[in-house]
Formats: sequence, C-alpha cells, structure tokens
Amino acid sequence: HNSKKCFKENEIILNYKEGIERNRLENITKELDTETIYRSHFANFVTVRFDKKRDIWQLIKKFESFPEIVFAEPNGIAHIFWTPNDPLFQLYQWNFDENHLNMPLAWDIEQGGNSSVIVSILDTGIAYEDHQIPDGEIGEVSSHDGWYHISPDLTMTNFVDGYDFIKNDSHPNDENGHGTHICGTIAQSTNNNIGVAGMAFNVSIMPVRVLDETGFGTLDKIADGIYYSYQNGADVLSMSLGGFPGDSIGYGTVHQAIIAATNAGAIVVAAAGNADSSQ
Repeated sequence: HNSKKCFKENEIILNYKEGIERNRLENITKELDTETIYRSHFANFVTVRFDKKRDIWQLIKKFESFPEIVFAEPNGIAHIFWTPNDPLFQLYQWNFDENHLNMPLAWDIEQGGNSSVIVSILDTGIAYEDHQIPDGEIGEVSSHDGWYHISPDLTMTNFVDGYDFIKNDSHPNDENGHGTHICGTIAQSTNNNIGVAGMAFNVSIMPVRVLDETGFGTLDKIADGIYYSYQNGADVLSMSLGGFPGDSIGYGTVHQAIIAATNAGAIVVAAAGNADSSQ
C-alpha cells in the first residue's frame, strides 16, 4: 500500500517526559519551526504541524535528540472497519443463532447485562440524542431540519455522557452511520418489536467520537478517546477501527493509551480481520 495514506505527512506526535514545563516544550517546537496544533488533556503528548516540504523522518530524529522527548512518531491515520449494510444481513443476524453465538441461551442466563456496565464506543459518534446542530456546523451535516435526531431503535438504550474529539464538544453525534450501527449491535433497544436485537441491550453506552464524517481520524484523537473513556468510568472500550494492512506507523501513542486502560481494569476490544489478511 501507499505509506503516504497511513499518516499525516506534516504532523508529528511528541511524547514527552513527565514534569516537563510547558514553556520548555514550546521552546523545543519553536526551535524546530513547528506549530502545536493539539495538546492532550490526559497524557504527555502534543501534536505539531510543519511545512510539507520538510522530511518528516529527519524532523523526528531532531525531536528525539532532545532529552525531554521520550519518542516522536507520525500522526497516523485510522478508519472505520466496514461492515455490510444489506437489509437481510442485519435483519436475520445469523451470527446470533444457536450454531454461532447462541444469544438466546446467553440471554436466558443474563438478559442483556445491566446499566452499571459502561461500554465506550470510539467511532464516528452515535445517533443518540435530539440536538440542534450548531450554526457553524449546519453546512457540514446532512439534515432536513437542522437537528441531529436519535435513532428510532436507540430510544430505550441507556446512554452516559460522552465527548466529540472531532468537533471538541460534548455532543458526539454521528455524521457517518458506522458508530450508530456498532451501538445497535451492542445495545440496540430489544424486545420492542422494532428492528433487530442488541447483544447487551441493558448496558450503558458512552459515545466517544474520534472519527469524522468520512470514517477517518488521527491517532492522537483516538489515544485521547481511550484515556477519556476509562478515566470516565468505561468498563469496556469498543473500537471498530484500525489502520492499513501491514502498517504500524504512529501506534506507539495509542499503544500506551491501551496499556493505561487495561492497567486500570478496562477491557479493550478492537476490530481485526476486515482486510482479508492474517496480519
């Protein structure tokens, strides 16, 4: 694949040592003629941007020559892992039957979990609320009346507060559809004569938007989405996203976030196998 698609060509994530003062970090970024465009509120990293004409790998070496920098890496790109939206695929949910997941038996044992269990969905957002679209976003969102609307079969689903790392607000609504689909698979309103069934329909869902309307996002925002999720009570983190086959560029920052989440007792679930590859 074309490696240029795997990361932002003019963005670097800087992971810095604990206790480094902000002024010192800013001096380093200015010394190398870069601009800080994103600062994590949860961990010791920032994202810087620079002129595309410069060589990213040479610049990374220069950053890593400073003792204050633990490591630097390109700001990688991740995307949704596609699932088919064919009506019969969703309608029949063959994978729920007794020959596969056997969800009817599972529901006899534990009927849909309980609301004390919080599942964070790091994705494109979720159609979880009726919310007026802010003026600045009207032209960016496809809406017939200027509002976001809750999906009809999520009206009985339990939701807790989430965050939108794309728009930087507390309304992580879905402009793509993928995150809403994932939410439905996990916790769609069930036993209500509408649509299909959710696997754990009684759990609470935390919407965390880390991917934009095209289904793409950067690893700095995804890492912060992970930190946000477990630090705000998520027991399970669901990430139906990933990079490009064979690519590992920029995942050091995300890896650290996942380690922190699992050390805190959270379960992290990520998509795999969608590229028809053993990698």
